[in-house]
Amino acid sequence: MTWPNRLRLALGLLLVLAVTAAFTIVLNRRITQVTSASASIQALHLDIGTDYAGTVMTSSVEVGDDVAEGDTIVTVQSQALAHDIAIGLIRADAAPFDVTPDGTMTFVAPADGIVTALPAQEGAFVQAGTVLVTLDRADSLYVSAEYSLDAGDYERIETGAAVSIVLPNQEEVSGTVESVAVHTSADRAESVITIASTDLQRGGQNGLIAPGVPVLASVELRDDGIMAGVEATATAFLRKVTS
Repeated sequence: MTWPNRLRLALGLLLVLAVTAAFTIVLNRRITQVTSASASIQALHLDIGTDYAGTVMTSSVEVGDDVAEGDTIVTVQSQALAHDIAIGLIRADAAPFDVTPDGTMTFVAPADGIVTALPAQEGAFVQAGTVLVTLDRADSLYVSAEYSLDAGDYERIETGAAVSIVLPNQEEVSGTVESVAVHTSADRAESVITIASTDLQRGGQNGLIAPGVPVLASVELRDDGIMAGVEATATAFLRKVTS
């Protein structure tokens, strides 16, 4: 065999090995990755409510307003609270919110956030336990994703595992598994995975990053099957060949 033929043979073998390694990586990626049945961006909600029935005297915010921790949101005047203060059942200075002797309660934002709901309007009478304001806490966006897995795949989901999050515009951001909740149904693990991501900044991607926006979330599973380590080996080989 001449040297040119030997060289062509060697290059052919390298090409075959490179293509095989590439297909191995693709196959292993599919085996070690699961994609959500449904997923969407969510935010941590903060409900602010009253323990006493009363009348909403003032509302200092509107839906969509940004508020900072400590900002006044709403005041409620309660005759029942005023009575309890008068007979010594409640101490105004010991209440978890600002209270005056006439039973006026001033509620403030417990954290920075955005007002998303105002169930009680000025002048309305509210019952004890009524939610007055709902906030989405600032910098609290996360992805909630649902998966239908077999037992083997469910056992391979680990906290901290890498997640690829695809937005409606096909842009991709990264995240990690924060927690997993599961219930079994017909031998399947119906899982809800909470995914954290520092790339989820409200208003990003031309407004696509916001609560309620649907996404696609693909979770990396622990690679402990018969092909464990093959991807890493193949990737290292390809790097050497192409360097």
